[in-house]
Amino acid sequence: MLMTSTLTKRGASPAFVMIFSTIFSSVMSVVFITCVAFSNTAVADTGISHERKTALIKLVRNDCGSCHGMTLKGGLGPELSAESLHNSDPESLRETILHGRTDTAMPPWSAFINGAEADWIVEQLMKGFPDAH
Repeated sequence: MLMTSTLTKRGASPAFVMIFSTIFSSVMSVVFITCVAFSNTAVADTGISHERKTALIKLVRNDCGSCHGMTLKGGLGPELSAESLHNSDPESLRETILHGRTDTAMPPWSAFINGAEADWIVEQLMKGFPDAH
């Protein structure tokens, strides 16, 4: 509205003001929609901070590694390589991480990590877990 009154005051024709307003509104709508789309992607992508991801990598390599082997190739617990997990159900892995397995040495980790972090760990395990750096 301010833009159109400024154009009118500067001598722009009513037709130009109407066309400009329509184009400007359309462009701003596209910009808004694009911002919303990218902000939702960014939130999904960055829901876990880099520092927390680094801590989770260390947790898996050290704490999980104490049973699953420091290289996650197996030990007391099974191997956790991408190859060994390729047919696994991600939801089942998530539930195992969060709630453990009854009558086994697998403890629940829900006191230390949340669901989103468990999902991230599962995703990393299924594509090849990163080194602890």
